[in-house]
Amino acid sequence: MGRMRTKMIFTSDFVYEIPLSFKGYKKIMAKKDGMQKAFNDARWSPFVPYNKGQLILTTEKGQTINYVEVQGFEGVCDSIITNNKSADTYSFFEILNFNQLFSVLNVNCKERKEIKIKSSSIYLPLTSAHGDLHIGNIIKNKNGGYRLIDWEYFQENNSYVLDIIHLYVRKECEEINDSWVNVIKGINFNKYKKIIDLMNRFSITSNQVKFAYVLNRAILELNKQVIYKGDLSNQKRTKYIKAIDYALSL
Repeated sequence: MGRMRTKMIFTSDFVYEIPLSFKGYKKIMAKKDGMQKAFNDARWSPFVPYNKGQLILTTEKGQTINYVEVQGFEGVCDSIITNNKSADTYSFFEILNFNQLFSVLNVNCKERKEIKIKSSSIYLPLTSAHGDLHIGNIIKNKNGGYRLIDWEYFQENNSYVLDIIHLYVRKECEEINDSWVNVIKGINFNKYKKIIDLMNRFSITSNQVKFAYVLNRAILELNKQVIYKGDLSNQKRTKYIKAIDYALSL
């Protein structure tokens, strides 16, 4: 109980998330902030569930879907892609802010240069992004509409392409019960038509997809760790350093 940051209470129509600690309060505020930003963004507002409350996060209740429910899963992907088709492309190095990653992980000058070179050759659409799009964060409300939850990773400057990639990487993580750090090394993106379509549209290779995914995931998770805990554990530090070493080897 001492490790719980928040408590969930479910009713017939709503889900209430109540902070049990200061870290829990920060988690709820991050979710509320992300939801508000997404609601103000025409690309994402259709996916934001009804919510209310100040210190307590109150959202409409829904049923999570699974990967077998192809219609809902593919429908969410198609809607996200359609909503972002008009976005302009920028180099990956321009899209992400690498400063905290470089600083916290003590990335040396040679590695920074390599990251900049590789990132500058990848062009993706500059859009906002959910940041943690996976099947557990897709719900169907009582009216049959699909909504996304857990907006604490929401980024105003990112790329929806990375959301779609994360959706499929997390799919394989759940299938073999392993971390993305290991799954990304062996994943075959050619199995997934939507990722192939995105690779063709933006002229990026499978290795470039993996490189961009690893760097983006490390930055998002690192930022969250610093916000919630104020520092990075040695275990997490080692995890991200190994992930970046793999990305640079591609």
